[in-house]
Amino acid sequence: PVIVSNATSLPEVVGDADLPVFASAEGGPSGMMVSSEPIAYVKRPTPLQNVRGGFATYVLGSSMEPLYEQGDLILVNPTLPPTPGWDVMLTAHKIDGEVAAIVKRLVKASPTHWGVRQFNPKKEYDLKRAEWQQAYVVVGKYNRRS
Repeated sequence: PVIVSNATSLPEVVGDADLPVFASAEGGPSGMMVSSEPIAYVKRPTPLQNVRGGFATYVLGSSMEPLYEQGDLILVNPTLPPTPGWDVMLTAHKIDGEVAAIVKRLVKASPTHWGVRQFNPKKEYDLKRAEWQQAYVVVGKYNRRS
């Protein structure tokens, strides 16, 4: 992924401030909860230039440290197919309309499960696709220290 450490001055940031940022909040064992409406807009980086539906959201938790730290803004391309070896944001649509999300490394995908890896603590496990319906590819991040 492209890592953008200073979103306002690097050449990788080429677009207008039109990339929607969705809020995230702690969601307990199911990960983080993601807002349905944007809370802000940031400059669109090269990996999301002309990508319809591209978005960003804040990372909560430490399960993917040191790659993604709490407060990092991950950049998501919803049009790329999830591929083993890539980082993904998996989402689960809840009965009450809320969306739970987790960020993991995709290890494998089957018709019924996502095989994922986290780094802190190191662990691999399967998630049911019936519960985690979508996998969106993470194409980069804005460091929280920007």
